Amino acid sequence: MQLEFFRTNNAINYTIAFYEIGKIKDHLLIFAGKDPNSKYKLEWYDLMFTVHKQMEGEIMQIILTTNHNTHTHFLRP
Repeated sequence: MQLEFFRTNNAINYTIAFYEIGKIKDHLLIFAGKDPNSKYKLEWYDLMFTVHKQMEGEIMQIILTTNHNTHTHFLRP
């Protein structure tokens, strides 16, 4: 059986996508007040915080409710 940690994988994938060079430029324009599509992009920014909160919840669940084998699988490099 292969263990899957959906929320953690989701947060990692969203973070990688967020740090693409085009998105960095978009957010610099938003914070400078020069982007007409800032509402949509700020919703995406809020989504990043949401998926990271979900990842934190998943990690705490793993720490508090699983056995040593699952901890080892989750924390391996």
